[in-house]
Amino acid sequence: MYQKLFENWRSFQKVIKEDVMQSEEYGGSFDEMRQKIKEAGDSVWIFFDTETTGLKPDKDYAQVTQVAAIAVDVKNFDAEPEILEEFNVKVSIGQRTKGMMAWEKKKGPDFEREAAAKIKASREAGVDVPVDPETLSSLGVSKVKRVKPPSKYSMYRPISANLAMTGYGVSPNPEKARRKAFLAATEKAEEEGTEGPSFDTFEAPETAEYNSSEEVIDAFTEFLDKYENRVLVAQNAQFDVNYMNEMYRRVGKPAPNDIVVDTVKIFRKFLTPALKKFQSDIGAGEELDPKDAKILKALTTPGGKLTVSLGKLIKAFDVENKGWHDALADVHMLLLCLKAIINFLDTRQELKSLPPDAAVYSKSGKPSDIP
Repeated sequence: MYQKLFENWRSFQKVIKEDVMQSEEYGGSFDEMRQKIKEAGDSVWIFFDTETTGLKPDKDYAQVTQVAAIAVDVKNFDAEPEILEEFNVKVSIGQRTKGMMAWEKKKGPDFEREAAAKIKASREAGVDVPVDPETLSSLGVSKVKRVKPPSKYSMYRPISANLAMTGYGVSPNPEKARRKAFLAATEKAEEEGTEGPSFDTFEAPETAEYNSSEEVIDAFTEFLDKYENRVLVAQNAQFDVNYMNEMYRRVGKPAPNDIVVDTVKIFRKFLTPALKKFQSDIGAGEELDPKDAKILKALTTPGGKLTVSLGKLIKAFDVENKGWHDALADVHMLLLCLKAIINFLDTRQELKSLPPDAAVYSKSGKPSDIP
């Protein structure tokens, strides 16, 4: 039923590895895509998102830090989709991740400079060198001319910075937090007349709202299993699916085999032609409708490229910002963005009749002008 519109969770590994997107995915036209959504009217759509410690899940110190989802009844998608249930858990920081955070802290600010220098040198040589401790150590950073990290997009963001950005409840000074917890545990032991903990082996306890990876996987599986006829939806789904697949692998449990909708592909394929038309109209000296001009401005980067990132989409379509870099807030905003964009195109015959953007389906699958 969905094979021309949607993808399969387990197929993402192959899609990413080969980096090929089929031209018929997500419908051959906007109306076909809309019809497919209507055909899914008896389904529950699970909008899901993750927050993580970085971009590459295959590193042993990389992990998911939050998993959130909303179950949505799409029978009345055009008017007001009904949110049936929310899922929102944070994942305890694992020992490997803690070890990497300790290494980053010890390495200090030099790490970003060295990482930036290493990436710059590798790019100049035409080689993609991964940024990790082993690489930096083995290649000998001292042999590379040091450069200042380019703007705020430095080549490496420490895990602690990612945790702070996503609002993860980890103290910015873990050692200070450990000492405070140790003193509290010692005082409690003295009050109870029991033997106190050893500082060398003491670990600060996790708070109750955080769960082990296995507990999160079990809870997420239980959440999904409530809805038999379900479709999973995510923005840039390959990222979230890859991280979740790694999470399933680490706890030794099978990953889902669900149908997955990647909204990035929908937005790129059907919204991008409208944006390019707006650009063409301006180039021809035409004045855009104020609403169209606002949308184009919001979805154009300072460098002049088009983007369909969630942060830009909520500005373009007046979706309330419910919180940034929080997985639960993101899935709520994604639902609203998808609804707003479909409704926007559905009421504009001259836009929805435009040919789907063919650039999205090039062999690379990643057109350079649409980040």
